[in-house]
Amino acid sequence: MNFDFATVLVLLALVTGVIWLLDIWVLAPKRALSKESSASNKPFPDHGKPRSGELTLDEAYGVLGLSPNASDKALRKAYQRLISQHLPNSGSSEATANRPDGAPIQQVQTAFERINAERKLPWYVDLSRSFFPIIVAVLVLRSFIVEPFRIPSGSMEPTLLPGDFILVNKFAYGLRLPVVNAKILDTGSPQRGDVVVFRYPEDPSIAYIKRIIGLPGDHLQYRDKQLYINGVPATQSDVAEAMGPGGFEQRMEQLGDVQHAIQINSNWALTSLWQGLDLQRDFAGRLISWEYDVPPGHYFALGDNRDNSRDSRFWGPLPEQNLIGKAFLIWMNWDCVTFNGHCGRIGEVIR
Repeated sequence: MNFDFATVLVLLALVTGVIWLLDIWVLAPKRALSKESSASNKPFPDHGKPRSGELTLDEAYGVLGLSPNASDKALRKAYQRLISQHLPNSGSSEATANRPDGAPIQQVQTAFERINAERKLPWYVDLSRSFFPIIVAVLVLRSFIVEPFRIPSGSMEPTLLPGDFILVNKFAYGLRLPVVNAKILDTGSPQRGDVVVFRYPEDPSIAYIKRIIGLPGDHLQYRDKQLYINGVPATQSDVAEAMGPGGFEQRMEQLGDVQHAIQINSNWALTSLWQGLDLQRDFAGRLISWEYDVPPGHYFALGDNRDNSRDSRFWGPLPEQNLIGKAFLIWMNWDCVTFNGHCGRIGEVIR
């Protein structure tokens, strides 16, 4: 079972927000009425250790020069102002020399404690008021601005490595409501060569990352490790000394204005491809190429690790409504955290 952090954030925001509003509209007025009815007759014993006599709630407000409707901020300011007036600039005890037993300061302190005791909120209200703004800020940030993801596999090698932590631009392809993923504002669409994060069509609870190869209406063909878009081959060039482990060879590929690295293995052939592709086979039944026309409202996505990536060749075109955002930066790598290298990848722009 996959953990849906967006749903948890939305639920927490709803619960804490409802409690906060309930306190403002219902609970706080009830507390105020209860205090007013008992304020004049309910002394504050200060835990059996009175400093300058017991105070009623009205007397406590009078000592601080406040009304019962004063805010918590006004209460703290009044207390700090009165205390500072009783303290000498020199820091000596002269401020209380003409006041027997230092009563004025003690009375202010007692009044402040008396009001705070009465104003103490229920724990669930206090927690909701404290965390609601934080939860909403995080929800807005990761839903509409930027969201972090971790790369779990090597399907985007050599561009992205397992353990890379990336940032995704959430408003590149439109603002969407969290959880329901409904677009509320169109801000753009994927371009050929973009590295995108999306909800896996076969299980939308899983986030996938691939490169956009085909746009709506494109005719794609893949033959002998070479990609053709609308009949034109995507230019490839070899990378010197770029043979990786397992016989993987690195090349540079040009997709429009985007030049990026890919990884292929001439000894590997993909099998069990999506049946929606137009598959061509040789006389022995071996797959030699495939073709596909990208339908409207969809995109065709491939991994840069062309022979080791589960992508549109296996599950079909990517629906536009499954898009999450555009990957743009590597901000951390797990190998760097564990002192195993790759620290130079931090801060690298994703192309």
